Formats: sequence, C-alpha cells, structure tokens
Amino acid sequence: MSKKFISAVIALVFVFSCLSVSAANVFSDVTQANYSWAVNEIEEMASKGIIKGYSSSIFGPADDVTKIQSLLLCARILGYADENNKAFNEMAAEVYGDIVSEYPIQYKDEICFLLYKGVLDTDELPGYIGGDNADAPLKRYEAAVLMTKVMGTEEDAKAMENSTQFTDSADIPAAAKPYVNYVSSISLMLGMERTATVNNFVPLYNVNRAQMAVLLYRMMNLMDQTIEYGTVDSIEPATYTIMFTDADGKTSGINVPARLEIPIRVDGYISALDKIKPQSIMAIIRSGDVIIGIEALSVIGDETFRGIISGIASTGEKRTVTIHKVNESEDFKFPLAKDISVIYNGAPSVLSAVKTSDYAELEIKEGEVIVMTVTNKEKTVVGTVTDIELGNELLICVQTANGDTEKYTVIDDATVTRNGTKSEVNDILIGDKVTLTIRYDMITKAVASSSKSTVTGTIEEILIATLPTIKVKEAGGSYVYNVSRDASYVIDGSNADIYGLRLGSSVTLNIEGETAVKVSSTAPLATNVLTGTVNTVNSSYGFILLDTATANGDVTQTQVFMKKAGVKIINSETGREVASSTIKPGMTLSITGVMNTGAFEATTIIILP
Repeated sequence: MSKKFISAVIALVFVFSCLSVSAANVFSDVTQANYSWAVNEIEEMASKGIIKGYSSSIFGPADDVTKIQSLLLCARILGYADENNKAFNEMAAEVYGDIVSEYPIQYKDEICFLLYKGVLDTDELPGYIGGDNADAPLKRYEAAVLMTKVMGTEEDAKAMENSTQFTDSADIPAAAKPYVNYVSSISLMLGMERTATVNNFVPLYNVNRAQMAVLLYRMMNLMDQTIEYGTVDSIEPATYTIMFTDADGKTSGINVPARLEIPIRVDGYISALDKIKPQSIMAIIRSGDVIIGIEALSVIGDETFRGIISGIASTGEKRTVTIHKVNESEDFKFPLAKDISVIYNGAPSVLSAVKTSDYAELEIKEGEVIVMTVTNKEKTVVGTVTDIELGNELLICVQTANGDTEKYTVIDDATVTRNGTKSEVNDILIGDKVTLTIRYDMITKAVASSSKSTVTGTIEEILIATLPTIKVKEAGGSYVYNVSRDASYVIDGSNADIYGLRLGSSVTLNIEGETAVKVSSTAPLATNVLTGTVNTVNSSYGFILLDTATANGDVTQTQVFMKKAGVKIINSETGREVASSTIKPGMTLSITGVMNTGAFEATTIIILP
C-alpha cells in the first residue's frame, strides 16, 4: 500500500534559502557552544535533507523567518510538494485563485493550498500577505497561532484559558493567548526566558531559522501524519465504508466511524461521505493509525450515455458494453475502463452482475466507460417537485424526504393523475407532492396533488420566461412565486396576459402547491391634487362641483366624489378635521385624490383661507 510520510516533503522547502546547496551534518555556525538547544534538531533534519543551509557549512541560524516563508513551509509540510497532490493543488488554485490573485506575492498556489486545507481563512490573508506583511518577520505569538492551525488543533486551542502562566502575559495579544497556552501544553513552544521566578514567552520576538528548525522537528513528531492515495471503487454510506484501489493496484477498504467528525472535502469544499463518487481521486490522511481527514476529487466523464444493455463482451483483456437507447434499435458499443466502477440498484457491485435488458447510465471519459450505474427494475420515488426543465426533454426535479434532489425524464405517453383527476404532464406544478413510477430512469407514471392558497399584495418584480415568476410584497415581506405556463390573467376586470401586468399593481394570486395558476391584478391609480372654488355641494350624495382654472385662464368644472369612509376634511386655519357639511359654495379647496373611471375620488380635502 502506497504511504508517504508528510515529513519527507519538507525536503523541498523553499523557506530556508533559494541559494542553498547540499546539506551537511555539521554547520560551523551551529555548535553546542552557541546553539546547544537546537544543534541536534538542525543536524538531524539536515542529515535527512529536510533543511538545507546557505552552503555546506553555513546555516544562518539567527536569520529571521518571514511570514510568507513560514506559509510556504506549512504548505509543504501538509503535502503541497508531493507529486500525488498535484490534482488537489490544481483544485485549490481553481477554488481560491481569484481571491489570492489580489495579493502581490509569488507562490500564490501554496496560499490557495493552505486555504483549501483550512489552515487559513480568507479574512486572515491581509495579516499574512497584505501590504508589506509578507516580508515581515514572524513573531513568536504568530508562530503559536500558525503551528496550531497547521496541526488542525485550533478547536483544542480555543478551549484553553485566556490567561497564561507566563510572567509576560500582558505582552501576549489577547486573541493569541489560547494558542500560546496550547502550544505550551504540548511542549511545542516553551518560554524563552526562564528562571526560578521568571517564565517569559517573549511573544514579540522574531522567530529565527534555528527556532523554526526546532519547531518543525517537534511538530513533525507530534503530527505523525501519513497520506494514502488511491482511486475510489465504491462508497457504502450505510456502513461508512470506502473501497479503493491504491497506486500499486491493491484494493482495500476503510471504515469511517460515524461518531467521529472527520473533515471530508469533495472537489475543494467541506462535504459528506455520500457525495464522494466512484473513480474519484482520494487522499486518506492519518495521524498515527487514526484517520483525521479524507479528500476526494471527482473524475468527471466527457459524456454520459443512457440506455438498455444489449450485452457485455470480453476479448482478451478488452471488454466492451453494447447499449441502445429506450424505444430505439440502434446499438452503440463502448470500451470499458480496466478499473470501471459498477453501481447496481444503488449499491456497489461487479460487472458480472449486469444483465441484458438492464437499464444503465454510462459515464465515459476519454472514450472508455469509467462508471456504470445500473437498475433492473421499476422503482417508486416520492417527494416534492422543485423544478421543471423544458428542453429537448421534459425533466422533473424532485426533492425526496431525505433532502436529496433527483431529476428524471418524462416519457411521451406517461400516465398523469393530479388531484384525483386524469391530467397531462404540463399540469404538474412546482410545489406539487408527487409519487413517481420510474422505469429505465424515466417517469412512466405520476400521481400529483397540491395544496391551494391565496396571496394578496403588490407586484415588485416580474420575470417573463419559460417558467415565469412574480415577486409580491405582502404584509410579512416580499416573496417570489412561480407562475404556471397556462396561468390565467385578469387585469382591471378583463382577460389579459402576463405582458399586461405592471409594477406597483395590486395583485391576487391563486396558488396551487407553490405555483400561481391565476393572477388577478388592478393597475395602480395615480394620485393628483386639484385646487379650485366650490361651485356646488351635495352632501347627501357626497359630491362637489369644483371650478378650477386652466393654464390659459379658462375655468373648467370637475366633479369630485368624497369617499364614504376614509376621506379627511381639514380646516387649514385651525388644523382640525371637520365634517363634510362644513364645505360651502365659494370656499377654496385643495383636494388630493385619484382619477378613477372618469371621476375624481377625494382622499383628503383641505379648506383654504
């Protein structure tokens, strides 16, 4: 089984010199007389080719280590320079490249790798590589934080006390104290100045090359990490088992205890075990014999082919599958990859289990089938319709009870029942509860039901598309609703279409499931102000005949109706509200209202002096 000790990759560390040459066991500037606390560690690591000096005899132990150098070193400790990590490095650069590109540094890929590994957060980057920080010396308290992150023990550090046992505790930044306590507790970093009465951590001291060498040596032993690489054969989420083939062609299995919160990254992001796909490139990270992390990169096929198996043949070491599409007779033949993964009825299987007439989905890469997903029987899917895709095929997306979203093609003659009535596929709406009969990975029967409700509010946004949506402002907030392709529209009492809707209009949606099947809208009324002299008042019928002057000096008459409820009549001299009977011919009024079907409806009337 191919195992590679992470410590071995430190040999490629850039941090200690671009000018370095072959390492020697003894450096003239590192002796028992001047570096007794570090000489053994430096010589031990130099003898393994892990740390090199500036020359065969000069190490430069007192030179400061910069922040960017420390980050490069950390990336290599975690396996960046390992050839097996090339694909993971590329994924890290793809995910984080745009973020890191904003910083004027070399070695951007190493920083992306540290972000991918969770050693750094994006909001921490300015402190490490922003401005002039990249070339600033690394302080001891910063080393405490960084080493903790590299070891993946930050949560352990955060659980430590904020107060420290060091006599110079006041000099340690508050946020760094738990980290300082942690590295001290595991003897990774100790006090620099110690007497019978003094134990100073000296947090602001610049870390030099000798100290970094000791830190690396100690950390390497504490981490005791190995990485095992391989190709995923199958995943069994029910038993938390991964079957994989290593670089030597040996097939093995590992069990990931469900009780352990092991970080699992899939395609660059924290994910779950059941999201790892067969044929994925996988790295299993261990500390000693304990799995502490799993990383996987999906191998995406160049194309996908679905159909019914006609046969599988072998000629020597070459194997092929013959397959034809549903309702078609033309056969297609594809070669099978040597390490093909077979999933049969949802479980890992072998090629010999596949039978003629089974339905299969082939994932093909570089002309070979790398994954064959097979089913040989009908199945039933129960869930809620989350999307309907229209294209060359009609696809229905369903969210099942376990939260997974599955997508199926509907055959042309599928049987559909909706709310107990025989229907068409087009009658199924987003939000409907459905029970689907699936054969050959396609819907042959659908039983749908929907709840009904009514929504009233104001139109804020209209999206005209194959599947339209309307955003409605309601009393509890603004919400977006899907609109059926066959929805009916009534605007201002007349039949219309979606193009007649206007923003700001009052609207009532009749909802089935989560989809509007009827849209009733009333166009917004424009508010106007009229100022003129009262000609006639009829309080009994609630109207006023108002003389108003036009721009050229002519006088026109406007009939103003006072709403039976809600209209306010205010005497401007007293500021008080008065009754409609107060209005008399000859008074000057300022009337606010809306023009509705040829009449002016007043909402506020002010009696002017």
